Amino acid sequence: MSSPIFPKPVRPSLHPLRWVACLGIVVFAIAPWLVALDLTRKDGAPDQYPGWPLLFFGWLGVFGVLDGKFYAIGWLANPLFLAGSLVLLFDRFDKRRIATIVLFAAAVFSLGGFLLTEVLMDEGGNTASVTRHNIGFWLWLAAIWFNFLVALVVQSLPVSTRTEPTQ
Repeated sequence: MSSPIFPKPVRPSLHPLRWVACLGIVVFAIAPWLVALDLTRKDGAPDQYPGWPLLFFGWLGVFGVLDGKFYAIGWLANPLFLAGSLVLLFDRFDKRRIATIVLFAAAVFSLGGFLLTEVLMDEGGNTASVTRHNIGFWLWLAAIWFNFLVALVVQSLPVSTRTEPTQ
């Protein structure tokens, strides 16, 4: 039923490409369990850092912005990626543009991952320098950019209107 207050919903065509975004979500879910960073400790010893501490505790580094440290700004891509991907997959009305904008913001924030130069190793304040980004980081980055590109393609799909059943 359509009225001036509640217009007839507009539904994007149910193109299978929308569901390709699930691949990006699966890659995003796998990435934290792989090695994300190669590090060098203060004593010169090499070390590796998995992605899950960065995912689960990275939000604490966002508070470093108050001190002028932007090294954890890339973490903000995580909630934006999840929100944009869910809107892309499960929207009820024409919200493809919102998904594209949110996933674009996630892609831009994900580039902040390259600003990460040190990682806090323990609660004593010991840090290690990032020497190389490893497979977990690259998969995380690829998942975000992949879903952004899927959103761009889905955005270009034609919009179909639902026809109301006749009584």
